[in-house]
Amino acid sequence: MEKLNSFTWCDKCSCIDLSSDKNLETIDISEECKLLLNLNLPCRCDVPVCNSLETMDNVYDEWISKMKSYGVEFCCKCVGLDLSFCKKLETIEIFGGVTIFPNGLSGLDNLKSLTLRDCQCDGLDISTCYKLKTIDIFGGIKLIPNCFHGLEKLESLKLRDCECEGLDLSSCNKLQTIYISGEIKLGPNCLNGLKKLESLTLKDCQCDELDISTCYNIETIDISEGIQLLPNSLHGLEKLESLKLRDCQCEGLDLSSCNKLQTIYISGEIKLGPNCFNGLKKLESLTLKDCQCDELDISTCYNIETIDISEGIQ
Repeated sequence: MEKLNSFTWCDKCSCIDLSSDKNLETIDISEECKLLLNLNLPCRCDVPVCNSLETMDNVYDEWISKMKSYGVEFCCKCVGLDLSFCKKLETIEIFGGVTIFPNGLSGLDNLKSLTLRDCQCDGLDISTCYKLKTIDIFGGIKLIPNCFHGLEKLESLKLRDCECEGLDLSSCNKLQTIYISGEIKLGPNCLNGLKKLESLTLKDCQCDELDISTCYNIETIDISEGIQLLPNSLHGLEKLESLKLRDCQCEGLDLSSCNKLQTIYISGEIKLGPNCFNGLKKLESLTLKDCQCDELDISTCYNIETIDISEGIQ
């Protein structure tokens, strides 16, 4: 079927694989494809009533650059995508040139993994995708503040170059990994009560008085720019091993209760308390750049091997 350009099928088929048909431009399965479970294709597809669809994959290979006029479904151009009818979907991957309706993913009760790259959506809401475990969204997506509210099974979240005003993750109590960058403003209690959180990365986000003191199992923190911390923001994080704070703000930061810290890197408008590092017996590496502290005492950091301190420290 190398010369096949158009394909229509809407009867009793449960699996369609057309990924090798590189000339295929349009597939129409717009009738009631009630039995369709798997679809693998290299082109644009209209699937508004495929109620049984579980997986949809696209071939994204060298030929995609030649398909600019009509594109590849989930790999290039589509305006107004709505998958809310595909109730059995477990995995969604959408790459480039796709505009999703705000409720285009609503009610997908079986969805476990969501990847969106270079798509567009104004006000995405996935709060009813209760089984989601992993989310990876990159570019072009504007989220509502409660976009992730109630996702109690969510374990991994990556948001890069997205937009949101007042993001709240406090109800996602199984989160283990968070990576957020871009024009996202976090609520001060955004991370409150995330007791299973192990890794936190925030880059170029905004937050006033961020508090992560209830993230008791956190091991690594990497925060840069735009974040204002409370003096006790990191209080009681007894499993914290690695801390990087770059170009953040804090008045009187205290790390003395983080007794498993091994690596500390702090730069920017942060004022340290004189006993900030008191009792950090496992600390091995300390870097302080452009910080402020009067009479800093690190005499109880018995295992320290590397110290790099520049400007502002007395």
